[in-house]
Amino acid sequence: MTNQTLALLAYERLKTEKAVAPSIIPRLITMVPAALELLAERALREDSEGLQKDFPATPVAGEVDLTALSGILFDLKKSTVRIASSDVTLNPIDNIITLEQANLSVDQAYYTQRGMELVFRNTDGLITTFTTPVVIKSTFIPTVATLPARYEGALVATLVEMAGGGAAEATERVAAA
Repeated sequence: MTNQTLALLAYERLKTEKAVAPSIIPRLITMVPAALELLAERALREDSEGLQKDFPATPVAGEVDLTALSGILFDLKKSTVRIASSDVTLNPIDNIITLEQANLSVDQAYYTQRGMELVFRNTDGLITTFTTPVVIKSTFIPTVATLPARYEGALVATLVEMAGGGAAEATERVAAA
C-alpha cells in the first residue's frame, strides 16, 4: 500500500459521507504520517500489542537514549526490556529516585524512564555500569511499508477523521504527546 492508495481510499469514504472534491487527495497524502503517528498513539493507549516491535539497544554508561530508536513510543508500564542474549526480562522501577536510592535486590538489574532515556541499575547497585545489550519491546510508529495489514482500515478511518474536521484536534493530540 502507498500513501496515494491510502489517500484514495480515504477520499472514497469521505465522498460517501459528504461532498468533497478530488482536490483533497494531495492534502490526504500529506496527512498520512500524522495519521500513522495518531494510530500508534491510540494503539499504545489501548494496550494493543499489534503495533509493538523489538528495538535492540546497548546502554552506554547505564543509559539508552530513546530518541535514537527511530519510531519508538515507549511507556514504562506497557513496554518490556529484556537482556538480548538470554531473554531475561528486567524489572521496571517507577522513578529514578527509587532506582538510585532504594534497597533493591542486587541479584538482578532494574531500569526506569527519565525523560527520553532509560536508566539502568546494574547488579552491583550502580546506575552507570550497565552496558549489556537489551531488547526493548515497545509500540512503534509505523511507516506505510511497515504497517501490519490488519491496521490498514484503521489508518484509512483515521485519515477520514482527520480530513473530516478532526485534523486540527488530531494533529494537536499527536503534537502534545
